[in-house]
Amino acid sequence: MDAPRGSTVEPRVETIEGKRTTIVQRTPPLPPRLPELLGQMFLYEPRADIIPRGARASCEALREHRLERLAFGSHVGTDGARRDLLVAMCADCGAACVRDVSVDRLSGLPIGRGGPRRRDVILGWYTGKRRSGREYR
Repeated sequence: MDAPRGSTVEPRVETIEGKRTTIVQRTPPLPPRLPELLGQMFLYEPRADIIPRGARASCEALREHRLERLAFGSHVGTDGARRDLLVAMCADCGAACVRDVSVDRLSGLPIGRGGPRRRDVILGWYTGKRRSGREYR
């Protein structure tokens, strides 16, 4: 059995609630720490400097962040896929949101309704807590 792209371990079959289930351990496409991601990105524009001011109650309790654009560029993930990423950081707590904003180009389709479409998918978050060094979650 071949391992799917992005996995680090061969799939294994186990019995869960009486059913045979294939379990595939996947690794995230992003590095574990934000500075590593920013260092590996090819930036399309200069990186912004954002200095977090300190977490607000809305950051901690409501998980509402005032996001500012930190970086925009290209990155090749651990799964080998090249993505255009938009990294936005909370101006208060420093949590960073990573969005895949790549353009899907479907071959053979005419431009117009079936033409290229821009994705807007959140790939993950880096925590804003300094103690953990903005780790990928």
